[in-house]
Formats: sequence, C-alpha cells, structure tokens
Amino acid sequence: MALQESNDIVFMYVFDAKICERINYPTNKSITRKIEKISDTGVKTYQDIHERRYGFIEGMLIDIQLKTFENQNEKIWNFWLQDGLEKYCLKLRYSSRESKRLLSYLPNADLNHFIRIQVFREKDSTGTALLVKQRDKYLKSAFTKETPNGLPQMVKTFNDQGKEVWDDKEQMQFFEKLVSDTINPTLHKLHGVPSRMRTTEQTTATSTQTTNRPPSTAPVSDGGDDDLPF
Repeated sequence: MALQESNDIVFMYVFDAKICERINYPTNKSITRKIEKISDTGVKTYQDIHERRYGFIEGMLIDIQLKTFENQNEKIWNFWLQDGLEKYCLKLRYSSRESKRLLSYLPNADLNHFIRIQVFREKDSTGTALLVKQRDKYLKSAFTKETPNGLPQMVKTFNDQGKEVWDDKEQMQFFEKLVSDTINPTLHKLHGVPSRMRTTEQTTATSTQTTNRPPSTAPVSDGGDDDLPF
C-alpha cells in the first residue's frame, strides 16, 4: 500500500527557456529574481521570488484546461500531468509560441504513454524552443507550412495604435476546438474525467435521476452507507 502525506500539485511555468517551479524559500539549487508588482493604487514595487529550474517535465498527460481570467481579460492553458501519485500543472500563456508548439505535437502522441516536454534556448535567438519526446523519439508537428492540416495561418493586421501586428485569433480557435473535440475526449476516456468536470456531470446526472424518479412513500434516509466516500 502506498502512503502519501498530501496530494499537493506542483505548478510549473516557462521562463527564460526553462521550466520553473516557484518555491517559498531559497535553496542552494534555486534562482532568485525580482518581479514587478503594481498595487491597486498604481504604486510599483519589486518582489524577490525563488525558483527551481528544469530542462524538461515528464509524465502522463491527463487533461488540458483552458482557464479564463475575466478581470484581466487573459487566458492560460493548464496542462495536467501525472507520474504515480505526483501531479503537475504546466501553465502556458494562451497564444504563446510554447503552447502552440505543444498543442501541435499532441495529435501525433500516444496519449496513453508518458511524454517529455522539453524546453531550451533557440539558437541565435532569445526565444524558447519546445519539443515533445516519447519513447526516446521527438514527435513531429501535425501542422506545418507545407501541410497545415486545416490550421489557419496568422494574418497581418493593425492594432489601435496603427502598428502592424500578427492576428492569430482563428489559429487559436482551431487549437481550442482541437482540444475540446479531439484531445480531451481521448484523455478523459483513457485516464478518467477530471474533477473539474466530474462535479458538473454528477450534479447534472443527479438532477436528471431525481426528476425521473417515481414518487415513493418510503421514508428519506438521514445517512447510511451511501454517504461513505468509497
């Protein structure tokens, strides 16, 4: 029998071409850097944060969650991975290069097998390269310029300041649909429906059963075995 003190989730993110984990206190293996914070009154301050940095993260991909922060008008992808009892959440910006690359590799992945998500500095660039490795082989992207397989191309447009920018709205809608219609259904069939969705589904199922249940004259139970968590 395996024993575990807690089921804490390790949250990870990409910064400076590394996969980072923020920790509360510095160690001999951590890196400390300053981040800018702006208060509600507009006062700017700087805070020290401590990070462990890694070249890759490896585990079984079990769910992809698109999270929206309405107050900040921002979206992020949460890629949930599991390795035994350990759970990890890799958080990537919605339309970042890293998230697009990761999503483009997944159609060619065996979603019932561990994947390794690896990041490193691009040659002659300050950007971050991301690759996915499985069974000691790097996966190929399902979408290339030569064979886009339905992925829309970014288009040039102008922002409110009149500056020319790339618009990837249609491209990101494509990736959202890929996740919701193809990748997540496969992950949930293989590894189970995640708790964030299971609660809603259970509530709906319970409501349906209650509505369709025939009337009964039996007394309502105040408890019993049905309430036990197993």
